[in-house]
Amino acid sequence: MIASPVSPQRGGGFGKFLLRFDSFREIPSDLTEPTLLGSVFTLFGYFLCGTLFMCEMWGFLSAEHHTRIVMDGNQDKQLRINFDVLLHDLPCQHLTVGVWDSFGNERLNISSNIAGTFHEYTEAELLSLDKKEFSAAEMEEYNKDWGSSTEKHTSFDNVIESHDFTFINFYAGWCTHCRNFAPEWDKFEKNTNEKPEELVDSAGQQLSVRVIKINCVDFEDTCNSQNIMGFPTVRLYKRSIQVKKQWKEYHGQRKADELIPWVKQELKSQQLRLPDVQFHDFFQEGCRAEGFVEVARVPGTLHFEASHSGETSLNFAFTNVSHTVNHLSFTTAGELSKYPTRVPRSFQEHVNILDGRTFLTSGFHQAPHHYIQVVSTFFEKEKSRSYQLTHQQRLAGVQKTATPQAKFSYQLSPVEVRVTTSGKKWYEFLTSLLAIVGGAFTVTGMLQASTAAAKRALKKGSLGKMV
Repeated sequence: MIASPVSPQRGGGFGKFLLRFDSFREIPSDLTEPTLLGSVFTLFGYFLCGTLFMCEMWGFLSAEHHTRIVMDGNQDKQLRINFDVLLHDLPCQHLTVGVWDSFGNERLNISSNIAGTFHEYTEAELLSLDKKEFSAAEMEEYNKDWGSSTEKHTSFDNVIESHDFTFINFYAGWCTHCRNFAPEWDKFEKNTNEKPEELVDSAGQQLSVRVIKINCVDFEDTCNSQNIMGFPTVRLYKRSIQVKKQWKEYHGQRKADELIPWVKQELKSQQLRLPDVQFHDFFQEGCRAEGFVEVARVPGTLHFEASHSGETSLNFAFTNVSHTVNHLSFTTAGELSKYPTRVPRSFQEHVNILDGRTFLTSGFHQAPHHYIQVVSTFFEKEKSRSYQLTHQQRLAGVQKTATPQAKFSYQLSPVEVRVTTSGKKWYEFLTSLLAIVGGAFTVTGMLQASTAAAKRALKKGSLGKMV
């Protein structure tokens, strides 16, 4: 017979000595019984521990930023301004970019450091720029049906140009089909003209749409000029910069319920109107000025204005400096990237707060003026510096004899923001982790014991009543 090894519990004197320190004494499995209630609380304990562990891990891996304000100790002599600005209505050959200091007596022409890109407008942009303005009396005339020659209707082109889209029914009084179609057309015309807010283009912009009818017996010349070959002819005309008007003919059923969805579908496939287009058209092209300038670290003004070219002299008073800021930021002189890469994400939103914003003028002798406060910010952990910006702007009036300028006036803050980063130490994380595990299972055990005791008490009470 082979002797079995002696277990530590039954070993010699040293084993018995170690047994005195056992804080995790085992209970034989024969003396324990699993319960459904215990399983539920055990799973709840696992879930609670897992959730708290993930939260604690997130806090351990995340850094907290603390800021303090001190007097600006930055000794840099120069500052770099990065810009990318689209002038909507000023060609590149007439654009001048420069910097003035705060006293206005030192000008730095920076044309050698910028790239001007010709910006060609789309058809939709040109339509918005070239849209004619009509008086209230003219609009009242162009909104009417051409029913009789006794009415004064002279310009078919102006009818088309007065709205984004015009839906026209060319008819003749002697035509049987036209007379049968008339009630349905009148129903459609009333519904469409009274509910213009439902007519939008592909971008969701509301369109100006008018529905009218033209009597080709009384206005024969107009119908002939449009090559109307039969009656009724229903066409959807589109306002266009072209001399020959664009239209699409309707060939569906002559029912109001069929006309309405057809018009809505056609309009949703178009994009004719641009949102918030207010700048006037002096030219039909723009210029995108992109570049940088390194200036003395003192207050100053970056400006964009018109100038004469080699072949053309401008009337400066009527130039338009409406613009979109694609990018504007301030960085340390000599830094190659205009987007700081070592700046914490929570601070990056204040580095280029003007990006993507458009500033428009509503008439001549106006110019957008920007006022920017530049705050030096030093990140001690990253050993890097960035410039945070605050911005205010107004639409300034300009004298008729003066040249409108898009101005970006910047002021350097006398204080500096210093950012420090702190996080949990590894031993703090480990301590919290152990506390989470122990505390979660202790609380879960207490809840389980309390629930089990209440359950036994209720069961005992019900048995007593039965006896």
